[in-house]
Amino acid sequence: MAANQSPGNYYKIGFFVFAAIFLFLAGILTSNLLKGKPSSQENYPSPTKSYEEIITLPPTDIPPTSIPAVTKVEQTAEQGIKEAFAQKYAKNITDVTITISKNTGTHAQGGVKFAGEMAGGWFLAYKDDSGWIIVADGNGTIPCLTVAPYNFPADMVPDC
Repeated sequence: MAANQSPGNYYKIGFFVFAAIFLFLAGILTSNLLKGKPSSQENYPSPTKSYEEIITLPPTDIPPTSIPAVTKVEQTAEQGIKEAFAQKYAKNITDVTITISKNTGTHAQGGVKFAGEMAGGWFLAYKDDSGWIIVADGNGTIPCLTVAPYNFPADMVPDC
């Protein structure tokens, strides 16, 4: 140890170094906390502005355009019944073949066959406002209880 330095001087120097480091870290921490906090003026609109001044709408000098009318294309019974079968059995519409033997416009009777199948079956279909519905189809007897609510003509369901 040098002759003119006392042990108390080392403590003083250590204290000042520690205090400087502490103040430096406190300054960094304080500045980081203040960076994330917006000033109070940014949070609120000026109280002197009216609602109309804050929200403005663009000018409406664009002439109105005419909207074309939607035209509904009428579907044939064959197309409608094929679509109904494709939906019912999750088939591609091109894989559905039907023959209509009787059609009143709201009731239809005929045969159906799917691509890749050896045999087909019969069907009864009904048309309402939403389109054609497959009421019954198969290879066996007509289920009269299922068909009855649709009021099929007697010549389409003679067993019922």
